[in-house]
Amino acid sequence: MYQEAQKLLSLKIKDKTKLNYAALIFANGLFGVTQYWLMNGKKESPEEMADIIIHLGLLPGAIFEENHRN
Repeated sequence: MYQEAQKLLSLKIKDKTKLNYAALIFANGLFGVTQYWLMNGKKESPEEMADIIIHLGLLPGAIFEENHRN
């Protein structure tokens, strides 16, 4: 997850140190949210979780949307 975060964030963050920390925060945040969701019975759909994650800023929506369009 960390390596994928680095790839995604490197499109916007050029400073290597900032990129590494941003990727770490990103990966740990996603892991924690996913872990909480699983431990609490997956009450939200995967689509709802994606929306929550984007709106909370754990996944930079603009970066994601630019690189994952159909």
